[in-house]
Amino acid sequence: AIPGVAADDPLQRGVELAMQAVWLFLDSDFERIEQLLHRKRHNLLYASEGYAAIQYMRAMMTFTQEAMASAQQATEGTINLAMHYRKPRGVSSMLSAASSRAGSPQHHHGRHSDGTVSDTNSPSEGSKSRGWLRLDSPRLILREKKAKNGVVADDAASVASNSDISVSEDRSEIDPALLEAKYSELQESDGTPVGDRAAPAGDGSDASELALDRPQQRSWASGIASMADSVIGAVRTSTQAIGISKPEWHTLKSMTVTQRHAELVHAEAYLLRAMLNVAMGDGMLALLKEGWHVRSAYATYRNCYAYVQDAHAHGERVDDHFVSGTYLGMGVFNLVLSMLPAKLLRFIELVGFTADRRLGLELLAIAAGWRTDPATAELLGPPPPASSSTGNGGKSGNGAIHPCGYGLRSEFCGLVLQGYHVFLCNDLFLGYPNFPLVEVVLRRSLQQHPNGLLYIYFEGRFLMTRTSIRDAIERFGELVRKGKGAVGSARSSTTPQAGASAESELITELAAIQVSESEREEPAVGLPQPSAGSEGASDWRQLQYLGHWERSLCLMALGRWLDAAEGFNLLRNENNWNKAVYTYALACCMWEHYLTLCGGVAPVTTARLTEEQQRVLGIVGSLMELVPTLKRRVAGKSIPIEKFVVRKASKFQQQEGFLMRPGLELLHAWNL
Repeated sequence: AIPGVAADDPLQRGVELAMQAVWLFLDSDFERIEQLLHRKRHNLLYASEGYAAIQYMRAMMTFTQEAMASAQQATEGTINLAMHYRKPRGVSSMLSAASSRAGSPQHHHGRHSDGTVSDTNSPSEGSKSRGWLRLDSPRLILREKKAKNGVVADDAASVASNSDISVSEDRSEIDPALLEAKYSELQESDGTPVGDRAAPAGDGSDASELALDRPQQRSWASGIASMADSVIGAVRTSTQAIGISKPEWHTLKSMTVTQRHAELVHAEAYLLRAMLNVAMGDGMLALLKEGWHVRSAYATYRNCYAYVQDAHAHGERVDDHFVSGTYLGMGVFNLVLSMLPAKLLRFIELVGFTADRRLGLELLAIAAGWRTDPATAELLGPPPPASSSTGNGGKSGNGAIHPCGYGLRSEFCGLVLQGYHVFLCNDLFLGYPNFPLVEVVLRRSLQQHPNGLLYIYFEGRFLMTRTSIRDAIERFGELVRKGKGAVGSARSSTTPQAGASAESELITELAAIQVSESEREEPAVGLPQPSAGSEGASDWRQLQYLGHWERSLCLMALGRWLDAAEGFNLLRNENNWNKAVYTYALACCMWEHYLTLCGGVAPVTTARLTEEQQRVLGIVGSLMELVPTLKRRVAGKSIPIEKFVVRKASKFQQQEGFLMRPGLELLHAWNL
């Protein structure tokens, strides 16, 4: 429970639903999460964010246009709802004050006709507005205008019939589901996003009340407001630097608990939208467009972190849900940015970001509960020095970091740390992973969530890194078999090698490979498209494809070349992430199988080859010829691993069909 918040408060009810959704997510159950959050996503802050997050995960796992559109719509809804709960600031706060002064007789200066005072910033207010951002449709705005003249009850039925939105007799009570549908109609009518339908509440004139229907005026007003906010922000930064005004994070002190949580949700939704737009956009151009939103989200995390540390310095305690969200954001930013090259890192720090890996790992460990758990605290080692633990403002008097119990984002902090130790440390050469710590945490996580696909994948990677190859093959095979509509198929790891019939089928299929004219053209860069017949497949199919990749690498390490070739062939046919690498890996496996047929040494001349050897060698040649045609360019640049495989495939052709053990070389390139 959140201290100081009633049990029936919308914030508390949203947190309870989100906690249930997190547990279902760890069990890899997307459908039950959607059923849990679908009806509450319009009015509960954390239910809306949870629904948007699960739609984002589904979009990343399926890469269908429908899933991407659903995730974008859910994210926009979360941003609008968070803005509704947030405390107005800058130009928005000034326009909000002007709007309240120009209110109707019933709500003049926030006061009803019977003398009672209303909270104009409350989410339950019927006007559904936050600052100058009007959330009403134009017809409802006209109704508000008529309400100023006392025509409320008589006009309620006509408004409801015209706008298909239920309206009560005394005050407009809007059904969120119908309101969302109305937003979609308005957006389709002029192509303007709902979030841009902004105009200050005017003095009652027709021109100001119907400003929502004028895109040019809206963009002009939005531009002026954006410029004004930029100037105000620059002045505030300058005054803070010379000590005239207080830092920006001091505004969090005057916020309510709901408003502070809305700040966090708004930052997280901004990041989700930025990643979606980058995935759907044009590479580097989309990344530059969303860079400002990422910077804005980081600024929110930094202010929240400073507020939390200042509260700890003064002996106050912030609720664990807010602290875990703050530590998740700051931890991930510090951890990810610290992995950038030194030259780029200096530029990133110049524009206001920080990259302290030790601080990031410590914040994630505290939020995950690893620092306070006796089973993991000793394995973590000593905490970072006090100078780096206080970080961005909000200096703590004793240099300690605000503690954190079990919060809403604690499990995600644990997932990030497990991914860092079993995946990033080994693949990006970031240092030695903490294997004893990972073993303890994975054992506990799998006991709680035996069907969690993420934990199964992490365990497979952990076993592979510890060179327990056969156990890793078994775990990856379990990963690709579990879940709704599991992708592909994986033969049992107990089978030492494919039978003669299976070998014949695979070789027959690969023998039909030819380089068509359409494949010779360079593929367009964009969103990877799903394979044919992928409808109804697993919601975790991209993770399961990753399991096929890891399993095939393990099979290569054991010298089971045809088993590995089957996995790479499945990836080449069904997955579009990197077809050039899949095709080259398949060619390497077939070449190693060819060497096995030849007794371990490739003959100098092909005149005395058997029919089977000639077929396999022909398959290798066709695959190597196909590799250069499958390379892609992202943001105008080639992918480094694709440069490597294209160069090796060209060398195969230049050497008249010969490479020196390319399968072992590929394993070395992947640090296996």
